[in-house]
Amino acid sequence: MHPKNMLGIRSGRLVAARYLGNSVWECNCDCGGRKNLTQTALTRASTTSCGCHHGNLDHGMSGTPTYESWAHMVQRCTNPKVRQYRWYGARGISVAKDWYEFPKFLADMGERPTGHTLDRINPHEEYSKTNCRWAPTNTGRRRDTPMVGKQTIGEYAKKHNLNYHTAYARYRKGTL
Repeated sequence: MHPKNMLGIRSGRLVAARYLGNSVWECNCDCGGRKNLTQTALTRASTTSCGCHHGNLDHGMSGTPTYESWAHMVQRCTNPKVRQYRWYGARGISVAKDWYEFPKFLADMGERPTGHTLDRINPHEEYSKTNCRWAPTNTGRRRDTPMVGKQTIGEYAKKHNLNYHTAYARYRKGTL
């Protein structure tokens, strides 16, 4: 089929919404998520959801804070049309392969506690089980936060009984 003829084609819960080139389509899922499929996968219906419909059982969490955190994580790392993409996907921040399926993310992270947000321990590494946690909103970790290993300068200073400014000066000199 010609790419223009695929618009609106359904594969399970996915509907072809936009042609991305190289026989790849961005598809919208009935749950509100998105998934990119090759034209072959779309026509053969080999993939039928964005990951929300696992083993023919709906996870039932669409619209919950946990699902929203997951969906936004995937979007900011994969969708150049999302405003935050420039700070994530464009910088090389990715999502662990198995986390593209919501049930796997949920199994690893559990439900999002109230007043918490998805936080990468090292803001320069991917979203994965070993690098993520539910943290209280505003942890002070940003992409421009100086890091000593997996700790911020502030965490390092506190752990080593140092004044923040002393630790930061040592960090700048490269003596930490």
